[in-house]
Amino acid sequence: MISESDLGRLPLHDAELLGLDVEFAEAGLAEIRLRLKINPEETWIRSSGAGMTKGIVILSFINCWQVESSLRCHTSQREQLLDWAEELESEKEKAMNRLGLAVGMSLISYRFEFSGGSALLILSERCAVVGPD
Repeated sequence: MISESDLGRLPLHDAELLGLDVEFAEAGLAEIRLRLKINPEETWIRSSGAGMTKGIVILSFINCWQVESSLRCHTSQREQLLDWAEELESEKEKAMNRLGLAVGMSLISYRFEFSGGSALLILSERCAVVGPD
């Protein structure tokens, strides 16, 4: 497993979006799993310990508070990841706090932009690479 501090170093530019899974827990929070196929032209270290030996990476967003998406489902090819960023103390978190939600928590806003115009924003406590399957 890759540590959270290594997430920003993953070679995700032009990775293909393979899938998005949402699982709701009894406590009301959700876990979002984003499955990506790394572009073979990207430079990266194949490491079985990192769970990326097949060129597929699954990002797991744990204890999600909000997900906003504008995913286009009918395109001529799979969406490719153009840009992604992490933001601490985002406007989304501040808006939740004003509503009395997630007060005192350190939420991270993860923003993804894709080649076909799709976008995804996930507000969660943390993100981890959980492998492929």
